[in-house]
Amino acid sequence: MGDFMNKKLAVIVSVLIVTSFALNIFTVSKSVKQVSASVSDAVTVIVDAGHGGEDGGAIGKSGSLEKDINLQFALKVNDYLSFFGINTYMVRTEDRSVGDITLPTIRERKVSDIRARAALMDLFENSIYLSIHQNEFTQSYVHGTQVFYAPNSEESKNLATVIQKTVCSLTQPDNTKVPKESGTNIYVLYNATKPACLCECGFVSNPEEEKLLLSEDYQRKFSLALSFSVLNYLITEENNGTEV
Repeated sequence: MGDFMNKKLAVIVSVLIVTSFALNIFTVSKSVKQVSASVSDAVTVIVDAGHGGEDGGAIGKSGSLEKDINLQFALKVNDYLSFFGINTYMVRTEDRSVGDITLPTIRERKVSDIRARAALMDLFENSIYLSIHQNEFTQSYVHGTQVFYAPNSEESKNLATVIQKTVCSLTQPDNTKVPKESGTNIYVLYNATKPACLCECGFVSNPEEEKLLLSEDYQRKFSLALSFSVLNYLITEENNGTEV
C-alpha cells in the first residue's frame, strides 16, 4: 500500500509541476472527466519502450543508452494513463528483449523482437500502440520531438497530429516539426493493424537535449504531456472528431 500511495503522490506532484510551466490544473481535470467510462474500458493503450536487452539503441553524448531512457519515459506514461483510468499494457517493464533470445544470430533475434512487438496489437480488439524512442543524428545541433505514424489508417495520422501538437505546445513551443508517415524501415508501424505511433522524444545526440531527457523533472513533464495527448485523442474520437 505504501508503494501505491507513493506512486499516486508522485503523479499528483508531477501535475503540479507541469501546471507551473504550462498547464492549468482545472483544464486538466475537465479533460480527464470527458473521457467516458465506455471509452476507457474499451481501449487499451499499448505502451512500448523501444529496444531493450542486448539492443541498446542510440548512444547519447554522455554515454547514456536509449533503451534505458525509453523505459523511464514509458513507465511514467503508463502510470499517468493508469491513474486517469485508461487500460494499458506495458510491452516491457525491465531491460529485456521482447523476442526469442535463443535464436543464434543478432539479426534473427532483432527480427523476432520487432515482430513480437507488432503482434501485440492483435491481443486487443481495440487498442492504440504508442512506441517510445529517442532520436540521434550526425549533427549535434538537431533537436526536438518527432512523431511517426502508421500509414494504414487515418486514425494513426490523427493520433500523431495530436501528440506532436500537444507535446510541443506544452514542452517545446519552438518545435516546428510535423508528424511523418512511417516507411518500411519502421516495421511495427508499417505493418500496424491498429492506430499506431512512434514518438521520438528527443535527440540524445544533442548534448543539451540529452541532459533534459535524463532529467527526472523533464521526464515527468514530457510523459504527462504525452499522456494528455492520448487523452485528447480519445476525447476527439469520442466526439466524432470535434476537439474539446
